[in-house]
Amino acid sequence: MSFPSLSSTRVVNRVLTNVAHGRRQGGFVGLLAFPAVMVMKREGKIIRFNEDELILHQMRRAPGAATLRVMGGWGSDDYKLYQDAIEEKLPIEHLQEASDLPINMQRRSVNKASRRVGLRLEYDQMTLLGDAAQYGAANKLALSGAAQWSHPDADIEAQMDTAHQSVLAGCGMMANTGIFSLEAFLAAKRSPLVRDKYKHVSANSITLDMVLRAFGLERGGISTAQWKAPDGSAKQFIFDNKAWIGYVPTNAVNDLNGNLSIMPSAESDIDEPSFGYTYTLDGYPIVEEPYYEKNEKSWMFPYTAERQPVLTGMGAGYLWSDVTV
Repeated sequence: MSFPSLSSTRVVNRVLTNVAHGRRQGGFVGLLAFPAVMVMKREGKIIRFNEDELILHQMRRAPGAATLRVMGGWGSDDYKLYQDAIEEKLPIEHLQEASDLPINMQRRSVNKASRRVGLRLEYDQMTLLGDAAQYGAANKLALSGAAQWSHPDADIEAQMDTAHQSVLAGCGMMANTGIFSLEAFLAAKRSPLVRDKYKHVSANSITLDMVLRAFGLERGGISTAQWKAPDGSAKQFIFDNKAWIGYVPTNAVNDLNGNLSIMPSAESDIDEPSFGYTYTLDGYPIVEEPYYEKNEKSWMFPYTAERQPVLTGMGAGYLWSDVTV
């Protein structure tokens, strides 16, 4: 007995899927540390990066001699993509009431579903980024007292130098990306390191880009995403009172500040060393054809994503926690 293939049982709406691919909510910065790269299978081996590429091999050969053979990059850990699926409901009454308005209700429904699924991914990425247990002793620092960035005597410049050296020692590349919680950014822009560099600019006028340049970084973001449980409990910041710098390939994130795409960059390469990646099943996320649910008198917009954030080079990142009082 033959079973129908996935492609034959799922009808994908290409137009609405393109809408989903181009959507990214403000305040989401997880893709800066875990850029999306395509994988062809839902399960496989994580490509881990170590110091193999720093080995100075004896590769010179004499005529007729054997050629040196090397292989590296594959880790022992497995990845298994998880599927996030949701249906955004559009009651027929809402559709009727909007019929005279210049509103594309299909696009609006897809965007709402995309934001919900995007929050799930952001939570997974930033929770992993902020988990101190994932970092080696040389790649993390829990601050207290005068070392906290909100303290007037905090030597952030020395801390940043140590972090850059740790990342370089860990992956052979200089850190180029920074992610700050809101309180960490506000403390950073008032630090002596930043204020001395921009002493003729008021603290309120110092931007994220200015802070990044002062810290020797090329790009970054402020994590302002919040979440709350379905039980109605209070909102919480996902990345709270933390700061992070690390190395992520420029070509893997070069689209994020332009079209805000949640799809992999055409130039991204799973084989290139990076702090982390978001393994994403080729072609996803997808939006299936909407269908009408008679019992609820509503149109349903099915939205499905298959992905998993993975750590591929922990030495390529440095984490501060308890950044401010």
